[in-house]
Amino acid sequence: MFQDNLENSATIFKLTIPIMQQQNIPITPHYYNLWYTYMKQSNLLLNEQVDAILLRKPALSLEDCDALIHTFCNQSAEHKLNKLQHQLGNISKQSQDENSEFSDQGLIEQASQLEDQFNRGEIDFEHLSNNSQEHNQDLNYIVNTIRDLVSYCTQIKKISLQLHEKLTQQTKEIQGLKQLLAEFEMEHNIDELTGISNRTAFDEVITALIKQQCYFSLILIDIDHFKAFNQTYGTKTGDKVLQLIAQKVRNECSSIGEIYRFSGGKFALVLPQINLDNASSLAEAIRINIGDLILTNKQTGQSVNNLTISLGASEYLDNDTKDYILKRAEHALFQAKQSGRNKVMAI
Repeated sequence: MFQDNLENSATIFKLTIPIMQQQNIPITPHYYNLWYTYMKQSNLLLNEQVDAILLRKPALSLEDCDALIHTFCNQSAEHKLNKLQHQLGNISKQSQDENSEFSDQGLIEQASQLEDQFNRGEIDFEHLSNNSQEHNQDLNYIVNTIRDLVSYCTQIKKISLQLHEKLTQQTKEIQGLKQLLAEFEMEHNIDELTGISNRTAFDEVITALIKQQCYFSLILIDIDHFKAFNQTYGTKTGDKVLQLIAQKVRNECSSIGEIYRFSGGKFALVLPQINLDNASSLAEAIRINIGDLILTNKQTGQSVNNLTISLGASEYLDNDTKDYILKRAEHALFQAKQSGRNKVMAI
């Protein structure tokens, strides 16, 4: 006779299914209960009857099984166990299904209903069978197991919901931090006065282009006599001029490149996939457009002398560095100024 424990139950299960298949008996709860009891050898009268039938013929018929169930097994107990199994199955399924339509409260209610059935005595396992004390012990063991599983499933569902809430909150916090980081980077890569990218952003872009060996051209733009301009018309007017030039060049070149505030009255224009000849032609067009601007001091109505700019252009060469391409562009700009300003030079 097998004792009641998890290991023996598993052993009996492994013995029961093959003999049911050998006897050609459907594996349904009430037939399984019969053959499980037989293999466990917990009901000697049942085993004697089965053995006696097997001596007369090779296999039991379904009629034989039904008669044995009626005599030795309590069908009402089996029915109630099936009901419990169905309820427990629903609870287990919901506890594992993240997309379950049932709420946590609904799961708790199902578990509570199952527990109430025990508490109200609707399922009295002590009197389900008078045939065997060991059979009652089996049923009591099932009751305790179901109670533990109900409690476990309910706790798992609660924990799952709590973790989901925490994960949702952490996801929102991470998104908020990413937004703050993006805003911080934007603030530190944008020139406050002109609204275009600053020198820090310029250095990052040039470094990235060279690292990836991407072909590009560079134009440095410097306002001629800008220090004297500020002394004559004031720094507020000078700031307006910086804003005007920055926006005008950005609007004209946004489809092929990006302009950066390089320093003081100097700007840098980066042109990916543009060769030096085309960059020089573009620089000449920018020089003419800026020279054609007619400026007026809105506060005084005073006309402002036409602005001129000098431009120096260079292009990326094989194995180039940021310092080398910058030095060539700065040298070209120096030559433009030395030759009378308001000119374009390329190296």
